[in-house]
Amino acid sequence: MIRTLSALLLVSWFVVPSWSWAIRCQGRVVSVGDKSYEVLAKCGPPSYVERRYEDRLEVSSGGLYIYDPVERRYSRPWVVEHVLIEEWTYNFGPHDLLYHLKFENGVLETIRTGPHGF
Repeated sequence: MIRTLSALLLVSWFVVPSWSWAIRCQGRVVSVGDKSYEVLAKCGPPSYVERRYEDRLEVSSGGLYIYDPVERRYSRPWVVEHVLIEEWTYNFGPHDLLYHLKFENGVLETIRTGPHGF
């Protein structure tokens, strides 16, 4: 049982991409929560950029309640939030890893490392 668990853990270590909370660009630290313009100033332009929009359905956070006659109760209305998703890829060469940075509305949300660059 313990051997199987440790073998599974070892395999997942090599298969699953690594998640980070910070990376170092040209001696400067970039971390989750930084703005896109800060990352651009610290790391320079990325090797590849992909932009897209996502619509997310969320419950309104305001104090407004509406009556639902079907369920016979008051509830908050749903709001569609338009989110700009940008995925930046940095390739610092064959002696360093690829870094994939995901921004939501200009704020760095996730940092993933990939294989070695080229």
